[in-house]
Amino acid sequence: MLAEIQRLKTELQQIREIVSTLFQIVVEEYEEDIEVGPESREDFSIYN
Repeated sequence: MLAEIQRLKTELQQIREIVSTLFQIVVEEYEEDIEVGPESREDFSIYN
């Protein structure tokens, strides 16, 4: 029983690390999307 609990704790830690990594990727992609939005383009015009 104790070995199973330890295994589950290890798996849970690995899942937390994966979720954290995925979250960081999503945040970085979101920040990149904001930076390259139409507002940042020099040739952007509301009349196009």
